[in-house]
Amino acid sequence: MKGIIRYIKNDICAIELQNTFFVIFEDFLGISDVDDIVSGNLESLGETNIRNESKNMDLVGFLDDIYLNEDEAKEKLKS
Repeated sequence: MKGIIRYIKNDICAIELQNTFFVIFEDFLGISDVDDIVSGNLESLGETNIRNESKNMDLVGFLDDIYLNEDEAKEKLKS
């Protein structure tokens, strides 16, 4: 699945998926930027590798939350 990083705070990314849901991904490398396109298994919780298509790099991180709406995703970044 593909998505676009819409928000970032302290290396925590809110990624909007093609199905308009959001997921929360902690980027252990801290190299992602807003509007980067990412792909991979974005629907299973836990530690995972995803591809940052914009930077042509693999990301290591933790998928913390899935199937959020935009307001819920923004709220997760506040904490």
